[in-house]
Amino acid sequence: MAKQEKPKITTIKLSEDIKKRLDGLKEHDRETYNQVIEKALNIINITIRSPIRGARIFRNIKRRKTGKERVYSSIPKQELEQETEELEEQEKEEQ
Repeated sequence: MAKQEKPKITTIKLSEDIKKRLDGLKEHDRETYNQVIEKALNIINITIRSPIRGARIFRNIKRRKTGKERVYSSIPKQELEQETEELEEQEKEEQ
């Protein structure tokens, strides 16, 4: 079995305003900024393909944070990742 390499870590500087905006995308306190940024980038990729779906995802995050989430409105992480992969494959084919 091959040993998994640890991802390289870097430090970035953010303004307090951007940090607060990232905090607004956190769905739970233990979510890292790396996870939040990754999630936001995946949602952006989905939004490029389907603006309505992207808006719905962001709206559902807000609902979860305010406690107004309906259980069926949640979009699983695997689905976000799958749509991102599909979009990347489409972009490669177009080039």
